[in-house]
Amino acid sequence: MPTSPPLPAWLIAALERRALRLDADQLSAAARLDALLTGALPEDVIGAYCYGPPGRGKSLLAALFHEAYPGARVRTHFHAFLRDVNRRLVAAPPSDDKLGEVLAQWLGDSQLLWFDEFHVHDIADALILAALLRVAIARRVHLLFTSNQAPAALLPDPEFHHRFEPTIAALQAHCLMLPFEGAVDYRRIAPGPGRQAAPAGEATPGDGSLAALFARHGDTILATDTRVPIATRPLEARAAGAHTLFCDFDALCAQARSHLDYLDLAARYRVLILDHVALDASTARATLQRFVWLVDILYDQQASLVFLHDADHEARVGQRDDVHGIERTWSRISEMRAAARG
Repeated sequence: MPTSPPLPAWLIAALERRALRLDADQLSAAARLDALLTGALPEDVIGAYCYGPPGRGKSLLAALFHEAYPGARVRTHFHAFLRDVNRRLVAAPPSDDKLGEVLAQWLGDSQLLWFDEFHVHDIADALILAALLRVAIARRVHLLFTSNQAPAALLPDPEFHHRFEPTIAALQAHCLMLPFEGAVDYRRIAPGPGRQAAPAGEATPGDGSLAALFARHGDTILATDTRVPIATRPLEARAAGAHTLFCDFDALCAQARSHLDYLDLAARYRVLILDHVALDASTARATLQRFVWLVDILYDQQASLVFLHDADHEARVGQRDDVHGIERTWSRISEMRAAARG
């Protein structure tokens, strides 16, 4: 019977603090990440690409590795990275390699880049991400990716996939390939820290129940039926406090919005209360895609999502292969609900 490799020293204390145990995929990945940390790999291998279905522990192990890394390090999330780089591109002066210079400045003196929730579906994003990889490899920055997509599945659009194949080849050449393919989605059985997605029951601005709901989250109502300015267009909110916002689902996800709106929202509010979340199999793809972005960003920022009326949205929506990241959304909502139940 094969034995598991010994736990790296940097991992033992972290697991004890969190009362965690690793499964077989996580143990195998931990041993190989330790080889990256100690320099016990071929010179051209400077990173690790962790991939697999949602909730298999990729980000957990990456976070522990990131925490233990002794040098300057940066963690970024897909949406925040694109926002930051595009802002810098707008402000940067013309040059022969404007994108490369902006990415080098963005990396700064970092020796480790952890790119959480790495995915590629758009050719414009793909060009930026390809340039990031070129700059990081040239500077020998250690790379750590967590993704639901294997490298070969990145940018699946057949019209553009061939243009990303050199970047896929670079990922495979310079990164350990660490699959996380266990049968268990741990988010569905264990709560995560700091995040909640809870049902709240009936609440309206006039009957005191909404005030009680705000109070439950340590806030008070400062305005009702108000317009909240966020990144690309104002949001009609039913109530707002210092760090809590109450609005209808359609105002946030059925209207034309970008991930910039949700990044701005998550930076300003710790609790988002949503009413009239009417998701089902007929929901438009664009609406569901915005919902995926919203949940991703709230989850990344450790914000709480409160559904005024609870429902099994996953069962009602069913299989939607046309919506990128929808399985990750259901996984994350399950974890956030578990946290709300305590």
